[in-house]
Amino acid sequence: MNIILLIVAAIGAFISTNIDDFFILTIFFAQSKRPYRIVLGQYIGFIAILIVSVAGYYLVSLFRSPAAGLLGLVPIIIGVTRLFGRNRKSEERKDFSLDILSVALVTFANSADNFSIYIPLFVNKSFIYVFLSMCIFLLMVAIWCYVAYNITRFSKLQKFLKKYGDIIMPIILILLGVYILIQNFLIR
Repeated sequence: MNIILLIVAAIGAFISTNIDDFFILTIFFAQSKRPYRIVLGQYIGFIAILIVSVAGYYLVSLFRSPAAGLLGLVPIIIGVTRLFGRNRKSEERKDFSLDILSVALVTFANSADNFSIYIPLFVNKSFIYVFLSMCIFLLMVAIWCYVAYNITRFSKLQKFLKKYGDIIMPIILILLGVYILIQNFLIR
């Protein structure tokens, strides 16, 4: 096994399946006074993705089923709740909107592309290959969170996202959910 090829494949697989998560993370961070909650939620959601991916050969038929598209309902529900909950007290809204579980659920709900890449990547590979790939993925989550958090520290972007993030985030979540449903043939 060539370690350089493994590293390149793992980084490429991570980036190609998590570009969309990066933008969502950026908005979560811009609205957060507790960034550790976003990082923790991202890790919980991503670890769940890895667990399902490793067990993928047992679950392939489930995630190729249009029923897997029901995961698209998670970001829609969170987005609608956030959109219509905007008039609540600011602190109450912030606590709900940046909840660890919400971030984890959105991360997991947006995982169809992760499964479609990670499961074939892991099938028929050695334990060490899978283990090293997963370590690289978890390192990449940290890098993803670090970069997304630091991007939100640019003053103009930070002001924009703080001002409009309560509207942008629910809309992005709803659109993400609709995309997941469409991608899985539930809506035609």
